[in-house]
Amino acid sequence: MRRYIRAMSNTTTRAIMIAILALGCAPSRTPAAEETSTAEQTSGAEAVSSDPCRGSALELDRVAAECRVETARNGVDRAADASVLVARVEPVSVRSGERARIPVAFRNATAEPLEVVLPPHVGIGGTDIERDGERVGYRDEYSGLAFAMGCASPCRWIRVVLEPGGTLHAVVDVSARVRVRRGTTAPEMHDGEAIPPGRYDLVIWTPWLGPSADGRVVQRRVRTTVDVTP
Repeated sequence: MRRYIRAMSNTTTRAIMIAILALGCAPSRTPAAEETSTAEQTSGAEAVSSDPCRGSALELDRVAAECRVETARNGVDRAADASVLVARVEPVSVRSGERARIPVAFRNATAEPLEVVLPPHVGIGGTDIERDGERVGYRDEYSGLAFAMGCASPCRWIRVVLEPGGTLHAVVDVSARVRVRRGTTAPEMHDGEAIPPGRYDLVIWTPWLGPSADGRVVQRRVRTTVDVTP
């Protein structure tokens, strides 16, 4: 009888020990639930920020292909207001007769998301080199009728939304050579002579239209200086 009790005691002890070990090794379900919840939150955040046409730091070259909308643009753009979409461009240096690409940044200075729309083939726009208000980087030798370039309506324009404080980064081409428009029917652009070394004004033409000081609707321009070197 004592042997039987002792055997039972040993068996019970082993069973209790196994149960304790099993409980100690069992995985906790709380961390798993927390991980699932975190993963769901992360996934949701990624979904919100996955729009390539909306953000705080957008590259025009990257969004140009993905952010197209059909629109017939008429009227005034908020982006034409320099206090709403603030431009930043550094002074430029380019060798006489050569070309350079320069960065331009446009920052949403408002406290709300800002829609920015750009033409399909123009982007930020062209540049002019001036001295004392006169263009030295362009000469018109075209003798035909006036013309206008555009696209069939509705055009697929580039549309992005900048978050408050967000920036649209772009690049523009600068040529230290005179551009010449020639022809009698269909005008064509040609490269002319090299612009002599010196310091000039660089005008960047944006595609946005807004009111001027005298109430006229004009195309917004951004200015900096350009050093044409030998």
